[in-house]
Amino acid sequence: MTGLNCSDNPTGSLPKYRHVALLGTTVVVCLSLAEPVFADNFIITGDQTTTNGGEGPINGNDSVTLNGTITTTTVSPAPGYGISTTGGSNKISIETGGIEATRDEKPVGINNTGGSTETFVMKGATITTNGYKGYGVFSSGGLNETIIDGTIETSGELSHAISVSGGENKTTVSGSIVTGDPNENTKTKNSYGIRNEGIGNETTVSAGGSIKTYGTSSHGIFNLGDGNETTVSGSISTQGKTAYGIYNMGKSNVTTIEAGGS
Repeated sequence: MTGLNCSDNPTGSLPKYRHVALLGTTVVVCLSLAEPVFADNFIITGDQTTTNGGEGPINGNDSVTLNGTITTTTVSPAPGYGISTTGGSNKISIETGGIEATRDEKPVGINNTGGSTETFVMKGATITTNGYKGYGVFSSGGLNETIIDGTIETSGELSHAISVSGGENKTTVSGSIVTGDPNENTKTKNSYGIRNEGIGNETTVSAGGSIKTYGTSSHGIFNLGDGNETTVSGSISTQGKTAYGIYNMGKSNVTTIEAGGS
C-alpha cells in the first residue's frame, strides 16, 4: 500500500483539518494548507509613538495590555490609531497610562474590527482624541463588550467617545466620558458620548459613572436601531441646542432611569 503525503507545511505545526481518502489500494493523506491560528499576548509599556506601540499585528484571538502611553500625531491619509485590532475576538486592556491620538481627521484611540472584541479602560487610565470625527473606542462587527472605568475625552466635531456597530454590543460606563469642547460649544455638533448602531445593544451608566457632552445635537447616548436597552443609575448631562441625554431612533427601545440616575 502506498502512502502519499500531500502537505506543504514547512513550519511543522499541526494544521486544523486533516482529510483522508481511500482509493483502492492507495491511501492518499492530504493535510490542509491553512496555517494554524495561535493567540498572541502583547504587553506594551513605556512611552510609545506608533500604533500598537510597534507590536502586532493584533489580528484575531489576541490580547494586548497597555501599561504606559501611546501618543500618535499623524496627518491624513496616514492612519491615526493608538491601538488597532482586526479579525475579532481580541481583548484590549488599558491598565495604566493611556492613549492620545491627534489627527486632522479621524483620530482613534482604539479601533476594533471583526466583532466579539473586549475593551477595558481601567480606573486611572485615559483615552484622548483631538481632531474631526474622532473616536475614543470604535468597534464594529457586533457582539463587542466595552467597559470604561477610566476616562475618555474627545474634542472635535462629530467625535464620539464610544461608537459600536453590528448589533448586540454591550457597553458599561462606571468612569467618565466627555465629548466636545466647552470653549467651542456653539461650533461643535453631533459629538456623542456613546453611539450604538444596530439592534439589541445594551448600555449601562453605572452609579458613579458620568457622560458629559458639549455642542449642538451632541447626545449623551444615541441609539440607532431597534431593541436597544439603556439603563442609567449614574449621570448624563448635555450642553447645546437639541442635545439629549438619551436619543433613541428606532423601535422597541427601552430606557430605564434607576434611583440616583439623572
